Amino acid sequence: MGSHPISAFQYWQDMAGYSDQVSSAWVVDTSGCTMIKLIHKLEATRDKLKIWCKGGANDVPHQIMEINAKIKHVQSRSESGHLEAIDKECNLKHDLSTLLWLEQCQWHQKSRIKWMRDGDLNTKFFQGIANGRRRRNKIETISHVGQLLTNMPKIFTGCTDFFAGLTVLPEENVELLKPVTAAEIQWAVMEADRDSTPGPDGFGNSFFQSN
Repeated sequence: MGSHPISAFQYWQDMAGYSDQVSSAWVVDTSGCTMIKLIHKLEATRDKLKIWCKGGANDVPHQIMEINAKIKHVQSRSESGHLEAIDKECNLKHDLSTLLWLEQCQWHQKSRIKWMRDGDLNTKFFQGIANGRRRRNKIETISHVGQLLTNMPKIFTGCTDFFAGLTVLPEENVELLKPVTAAEIQWAVMEADRDSTPGPDGFGNSFFQSN
């Protein structure tokens, strides 16, 4: 996906122009197998969104400052009873409320991205989380053929013996070897956590669920 992936924030999906950028990138004619076509379309989408971002999509704090300044200016007129100024103040406050919500969404997703990046730095905090997960996932004992196994070589042998003894019926094997259907893929995508951390290409589950 290139050397400079973007972080596709969820709140972009509620901003004017976002859908047009994605749609125009998605109709790009590509060649190759289905996976190669998908990669090319994501690359085109990434490039479109990078240019679109430069137009202010990520500059929410600056937009909030500008709206606050406009509100203060209009309030000085609305206090004098100007009906037009009062209506404009209401509209500006509505816009401000929307921007504040977008800023909250931005920081929420940034915190998840920061977790991913800080984890790669191997900080003490990440080490503590990783060690805790390792302790929870560690298998210290298993019960096999009526015996409690606590020695790791015996645990390994017990697990190997157990799975080697499993029998797959012919009809079960047929089901396991069936090609994955488009409906199954769609179900897996739609059931995935919408707020999960984006992948290396910068696109999270919310992007695929919304497009």
